[in-house]
Amino acid sequence: CLGILDELGNEYVPTIYEHLMFADEKDSDFVFFGFHGYEDDESNFFSGKISNGVWGCLNSRGERIIDAKYDCFKIQDGFILGGRDGRMLGEGQDGHTYYEDEYGGVYDLYDFSGHLIIGGFTSFYDFDDLYVFQFGGHWKEDCETEDEWGNYIYDYYYSYHFEKSNSRWLVLDKGLRSVMKTEKGERHQF
Repeated sequence: CLGILDELGNEYVPTIYEHLMFADEKDSDFVFFGFHGYEDDESNFFSGKISNGVWGCLNSRGERIIDAKYDCFKIQDGFILGGRDGRMLGEGQDGHTYYEDEYGGVYDLYDFSGHLIIGGFTSFYDFDDLYVFQFGGHWKEDCETEDEWGNYIYDYYYSYHFEKSNSRWLVLDKGLRSVMKTEKGERHQF
């Protein structure tokens, strides 16, 4: 089990975690912790060479702010995105595809305190004055079993494309208020 000691050798994070990983982002002091999973040769954008683990998040004080129930995390635009109910798309031939840094499930959006704001969206976009969330759609796997000469490919080549299908969109301003007004002229606050 892994933990973290401070500069004086005092226990900062208890030694109870199977995996610990520091956030790469320069403005965040988050530590992601994980259980289960296994090390393999394929890597993904989140956990490197650990596959099929469940992950949570600790804040800069070593306090658990998000429970271990996610496949991956991203720090984006002042939020924490937890990915669930999917898998990394970079698991194709030799572990590489065009979308190898994408996640094929849904995300939940948290603030830096670990409070859930919005859950279950497939994409999150940050524009100048707006946040845009896409709900619905899915990544579809394209698999080639033969090369251009008709020979069987032992290691299938996987590629992906996003099918929007019956997508819905939520557009919020930077204060997390809906841009669409209710019949009373109010806007919903998330």
